[in-house]
Amino acid sequence: MDSKPTAGLQPMSDSPWSLPSAEVAGLLRVDELNGLSTSEAADRLQQFGPNRIREIGRRGPLEIFLRQFLDWMIVLLMAAAGISLLIGERTDAILIVLIVAANAVLGFVQEWKAENAVAALKQLSQPTVRVRRDGQVAERPAAELVPGDLVELVGGCFVPADIRLVETANLQTDEAALTGESQPTEKSTEPLPAETSLPDRRSMSFAATFVSAGHGRGIVTATGMQTELGHVATLLETAETVQTPLQRRLAALSRTLAIVVIGVAIIIFAAGVLRESPDDWTRELFSEMLLVGVSLAVAAIPEGLPAVITVTLALGSARMSARRAIIRRLPAVETLGSVNVICTDKTGTLTQNRMTAVDLIPVADGDDEAALRRMLEAAVLCNDADVTDSGQLVGSATEGAILQAAIQRGVDPGALRIQWRRIGEIPFSSSRKRMTTLHQHTDGRTVLFEKGAAEQILDRCEDRNGIDTPSAQATVTPSGMKDWRVEIESLAQRGRRVLAVAFAPGDGHDLPADDDDSSRPQLTLLGLIGIVDPVRPEARLSIASCRTAGIRPVMITGDHAITARAVAEELDLWREGDQIVTGPELDRVDDRNSSTWPRAS
Repeated sequence: MDSKPTAGLQPMSDSPWSLPSAEVAGLLRVDELNGLSTSEAADRLQQFGPNRIREIGRRGPLEIFLRQFLDWMIVLLMAAAGISLLIGERTDAILIVLIVAANAVLGFVQEWKAENAVAALKQLSQPTVRVRRDGQVAERPAAELVPGDLVELVGGCFVPADIRLVETANLQTDEAALTGESQPTEKSTEPLPAETSLPDRRSMSFAATFVSAGHGRGIVTATGMQTELGHVATLLETAETVQTPLQRRLAALSRTLAIVVIGVAIIIFAAGVLRESPDDWTRELFSEMLLVGVSLAVAAIPEGLPAVITVTLALGSARMSARRAIIRRLPAVETLGSVNVICTDKTGTLTQNRMTAVDLIPVADGDDEAALRRMLEAAVLCNDADVTDSGQLVGSATEGAILQAAIQRGVDPGALRIQWRRIGEIPFSSSRKRMTTLHQHTDGRTVLFEKGAAEQILDRCEDRNGIDTPSAQATVTPSGMKDWRVEIESLAQRGRRVLAVAFAPGDGHDLPADDDDSSRPQLTLLGLIGIVDPVRPEARLSIASCRTAGIRPVMITGDHAITARAVAEELDLWREGDQIVTGPELDRVDDRNSSTWPRAS
């Protein structure tokens, strides 16, 4: 089926996440099953342009060089050089010109290197994408995507554009690059309110994010600069350039010097002339006094000051470069000395953006090592993460953390999954908050495993009078379950994401009907796993250095308040009397009236 012509077609701009997928397909004139035709895609590529982030505001070498002279002090020095040349002081004129030229060359070299470094960072490789056109799926460069294209998303791939999802199967995306959230976002196809914030638009996948689990299919609604990433790029590149405190002080100093030297020249000229009687006023007298006044004025200008400042800033820029920080304009180095508050993101900045299983608490049965291994093997089987032949981890960050913990303790996921073949599953969902898998051993036995939110798993374990450990050497009684809930609360207060692992003997080859209480299996608790995004070792020292320098650090995160406080305490960022301000509280603050600021309870 051929798609309709695109005459008058406009990019989606009216909250595609709030519309049914069929309506989005209608607005973009695309067949949900066969996608666009090749000719239609070519026409749209001509209309909308390539799917890439346009480089805005790249400065050429001439512009960068000329910008070195747009400074009050430099202008004043050039004027002094001109005057020196006019009054015959060629040596002074040449010296001033050489100083100004050296200053400009030094600044140009530093900024040109930084500009090239930034440009190199932007030259990311263009990935390929699975797109359906003319009813056939083919690999195409992501740059050739157009609004209306039907794209297939699979685990491990990057999302090439903003996409309205029309089909999902346990689809989860890592949106840390766009929203800063370390936890994968579970996707669905249901429409959402138009006012839904970016991190909660679960019916959309966004450019530059990563498919961490599952698979799905969707319609491209925006490409290139029309994507959410493109909007961010536009804001960054078109941000207004403001003068640094040092530039403002130098500009004020230059204006003051200009007024002073002009005043001095006038006073010297007037004093010299008025010493003589009017009868002795001659052209030679006026010329001589003008030369004296101008000479004194030029001598009062500190021609070495710009060079000293530029060299100092260049040294600071070199030190920053050694720490992998790129300074595009030299004066920006000085702003670091004027900072008194630093607002920092948590994920990837204060933390490593790498989920790690740090707490492994199995149900003891007399052999702690065997109990730990049994829990990890169950967590590996009830897990969609995997390790490629090249050693790359594929899957959600949470499941990857569990897989890595198991591998580090001697579990071989490949061999285990061959021994215990998966014959059925119920994927994790936000409503169930757990994953269920059914496995068959090579000897014919079947076992059901569940992994998910600790409270959900424990509730299902509590349905029975007792919870036997696998070896039946110990029993977790209801009173014991209370202790496990205390343990869960303790882990959460320490900033952990807590998962529980349980199992039950399989009943044939059928999964239980999840909503049918009569068919729900008797789960046996295997243990708890506490997962955390570890803080960077250097972050605590950086925060201490900030406090020593009189800088107040503020952490900004989308985490729950309890988790945020736990991370802040670990970093020594939390101090007695500090407060946590949530998003809704911040929205209610009146910028013009500080009395509306929420107070600590």
